[in-house]
Amino acid sequence: MLATFVLCVGLNVVIGFMINGGLERSMAATNGEQGPWWFPVNFKGDVARQTGWEEKGEAGAVHEAGAGGLQQELSEMKSVLQIAQMTTMVIPGLMAIWAVLGVQSGEQYARWVAIGLVWCIAGNFLQHLLGAGNVGIQGGVDDFLVMMLAYTVANFAFVLAFSAADDDDDAGTPLMPVRMLLCLGAAFSLFMAAKEEGASESNRNAALAAFLGVAGCMCWRAAARIGYGLFDVNVYGSLPQWLGCTGALSLSFSHLFLLASKTSPYPKIDSPMLPAFEHMAQLFFYWIGVVCICASTLMPQRPFDKGH
Repeated sequence: MLATFVLCVGLNVVIGFMINGGLERSMAATNGEQGPWWFPVNFKGDVARQTGWEEKGEAGAVHEAGAGGLQQELSEMKSVLQIAQMTTMVIPGLMAIWAVLGVQSGEQYARWVAIGLVWCIAGNFLQHLLGAGNVGIQGGVDDFLVMMLAYTVANFAFVLAFSAADDDDDAGTPLMPVRMLLCLGAAFSLFMAAKEEGASESNRNAALAAFLGVAGCMCWRAAARIGYGLFDVNVYGSLPQWLGCTGALSLSFSHLFLLASKTSPYPKIDSPMLPAFEHMAQLFFYWIGVVCICASTLMPQRPFDKGH
């Protein structure tokens, strides 16, 4: 089971790079833009300059015809890879949910983690489906807002998980106001940097504020959980608590890379490979977050408790 999980995650990352770093740039080259180094010919540009041939007469027609045929082949290949990418994203996600639901101790924590993972899969699936351009939402609804909504619900479930009590005889994770101010202050700063001006962007800004606010709360509650329930210890926090905090931070970084690729106020670097690296970073932090939060669920919550 673990080998299957690792294999699917690895394939998911590799396929994502192939789509965003290879096929997208190769398809752009057939439309007159500069392709990647392994696809140097620009069919609608200056072929003579790039290949040393003279683009005239039948040669030009051949290149134009070749561009159309290659564009179709690349588009078909991209569709197949997108299906493979969504498959390798859903399978390890379902495996993680199945493992979490089998936990006997810390059931309240595990239940909310499982709900959060379901919405993570939904958000990731919508991101791939809508971002691929194969499906669009009708009625003037912003596709990006739908993805943000799914991730916001996932983060809120993780907030409840990190706030949950291990036992029925306590109130759950303490408040920890200093950690709250740090996490929510960082979320507010990111919102001020990312918000878009104009009355027409009010819905998008409201969704962005909710998205970043809930993500900040997730990091706060995960950080506040470190040290919770440990009465007789010589260390600060248990391994599951640190893994949970690492997972929350990793998911937040994954969301930030998603925002950076979709939200215009973030500074951009003029590089043709930037979308591929943004997507790779997002997938990298996403899977680290999922693995760490699942691991924190599968381990005992209070390994240093007096009762153990």
